[in-house]
Amino acid sequence: MNMACGEIPPDARKTSFALCTGCRIFSFCTAECHQQAWSSDILPHRGFCRTLGKLTDVWGTTMKDNHEKVYGPGPRAVS
Repeated sequence: MNMACGEIPPDARKTSFALCTGCRIFSFCTAECHQQAWSSDILPHRGFCRTLGKLTDVWGTTMKDNHEKVYGPGPRAVS
């Protein structure tokens, strides 16, 4: 689901929308939706995008990224 507009992908096989290239956390269904969220009166994405982007640079964007940064890489398979 798109957090900005609440839309669900029209193609059931599509599991996500395009990520914002600034923060790499929020996703938007269209460029128009991204632009609307960027300058929203309620909670403009512009206000926190850069900060979130810096956090994802440090921590990553997935649980696996976060786990590896805190605990190191997981055990490797033995051949």
